[in-house]
Amino acid sequence: MAANGLETPEFQTEGIFTVVFKRPSPNFLLESSGKSSGKSSGKSSGKNTSHVTQNLNPSEQKIIELIISNPSVSIPEMAAIIGVGSRAIEKNIHKLKLKNLLHREGPNKGGVWIVAKKP
Repeated sequence: MAANGLETPEFQTEGIFTVVFKRPSPNFLLESSGKSSGKSSGKSSGKNTSHVTQNLNPSEQKIIELIISNPSVSIPEMAAIIGVGSRAIEKNIHKLKLKNLLHREGPNKGGVWIVAKKP
């Protein structure tokens, strides 16, 4: 478990036998897969998003950046990384769709987000 960045389970033998597993942080899956946790190291990915993120609020900008780094990111994952509720993410995605900057391809599970390119 330690090799995967998880804490060792705790075994309790008083009374009934119990094993306690510690939950990883909400960003654990993204951090362990090499994806961004939302914290910047100061290094650029080399992808220029300025043509897409003009005239967007900070949450919309962050959503675009997350989708560019991981097109299959889910709404709950985005909410955990940005630090807002899932409903706020859904509203911002709706605004981005109305601006023709974002659309979804594929099914709800297994689909990917597509960020529109500048014409």
